[in-house]
Amino acid sequence: MRMTVCCDPGKMKRLLVLLLIILKETGATTACSSTSCSSTYCNCAAQGLNSVPQLLPTNMDYIILYGNEITALWQYDFLRYWHLLALDLGYNQISSIDSEAFYNMTILYDLRLHGNQLTSLRVNMFEGLDNLEVLHLYNNDISSIEIGTFSSTPKLATLVLRQNSISAIAAGTLSNLSRFRSLDLSNNRINNFPVDLLANLSTLSHLDMENNQMETLLPEAYEIMTSVSTTNLGSNPWQCDCRMLPFRQRMTGYYFFEYSITCAGPGSFQGKSLLYDIFPEDLTCEPTTSSAHTNVTSLPYSMCGPDSLELKVLFLPVFLSAFLGVLAATLFVCAIFFAIRCTKKIRTRNTSSSTHVDPSAGEPSVVFTNTNTTATATIDIGGHGQTGQDNRVVGSNIVTGEYEDISRQSGSGSGHRQQALHSGQGYEEMAPSLPPRNAAGPQVVYQNGSDSEGAHSADAPHYYQPLRRNFRQCETAH
Repeated sequence: MRMTVCCDPGKMKRLLVLLLIILKETGATTACSSTSCSSTYCNCAAQGLNSVPQLLPTNMDYIILYGNEITALWQYDFLRYWHLLALDLGYNQISSIDSEAFYNMTILYDLRLHGNQLTSLRVNMFEGLDNLEVLHLYNNDISSIEIGTFSSTPKLATLVLRQNSISAIAAGTLSNLSRFRSLDLSNNRINNFPVDLLANLSTLSHLDMENNQMETLLPEAYEIMTSVSTTNLGSNPWQCDCRMLPFRQRMTGYYFFEYSITCAGPGSFQGKSLLYDIFPEDLTCEPTTSSAHTNVTSLPYSMCGPDSLELKVLFLPVFLSAFLGVLAATLFVCAIFFAIRCTKKIRTRNTSSSTHVDPSAGEPSVVFTNTNTTATATIDIGGHGQTGQDNRVVGSNIVTGEYEDISRQSGSGSGHRQQALHSGQGYEEMAPSLPPRNAAGPQVVYQNGSDSEGAHSADAPHYYQPLRRNFRQCETAH
């Protein structure tokens, strides 16, 4: 019976496979057992482990799991190792970390997760690491970091994120880290200096942003870097044009980072030091001519972004000058028009006032004397009686008139004209006829000195038609 079992090729094959599996697991466990540990640490590096071993001594301060095949860190994987001060999980294949994987490791000081396959850092990923100060995450494929990722690590001082795929970090990601001293973001895809991220990190002493994709620096970046002891900005594709002018104007040669900025463009500046070889007046933006009009050349990034602030400042005075010039010209034309209009109104008002008769003086008394068919008007204006032959009236205006005596009877003749009305104003106006008025109006008396013609008898009514009138304002005698 035993010979039958041993000689059965199918059963033997399955048995051998089972034995190999048992030996592999036993060998791995044996390879990282208490025999691999000293009094303070266990070295389980490159043992082919695909999970965290659970049979190690619990009083270790340091466990090395470097270079194994661990793919995930699960909940309570390190529950037994709460006494650890340092843990090295570098160069495994870890792509996910459970939110409670480090839950009981409250005194862990140094955690190394570099060389794995992490793509994002999430909130609660480092839950329980209350005393963590050093975190190595370099050489992963991290492209996003959620705000709040480091809220459970308030004592974090050193963060190494080099050689990832990070293009930007939100402003509040590191806001709760009061002891933060060192940040390594080299060899990423960052295209703008993280001013908002670093503005409130007053304790920062080391900053490495070498070999990213930054092309320009805002003046605010200069203020931040001068407060940091060590800053490395080398190997970025710096574009030394007008966008770099405000930053260049602040450079003094006193700080180390100023020597690490080498221009990648424009072409004439390639390979030159921004500090040594380029003067502020050299930093210009070349204009380009289109088919319709001339524009400033399109810049590599959006003109609406915050990095275009300095360029907008350069064009603002030109726009304001043009606007103010147009406004000043408009106001000047309006002032001239207003002055002309006011002058015309003043002249019209003076002309009207020169011919005005004071209504308080009462209506003038006019006496017509007809002698030999010649009418002579005596006008009493303002209480001063004068004949039509005297043009001087003290304190009043004098009006003289020339009238034609016309009889209503047939055959009475054409009448006679006598020059009696003329004016110094230089114009003539035909006055209306002056028929006799009642006692309420001005008093008119007709006197006929002779009746040379039958038509001009004493009983015949006479009407006098004015031929022309001239007005003159006499000077007031004082």
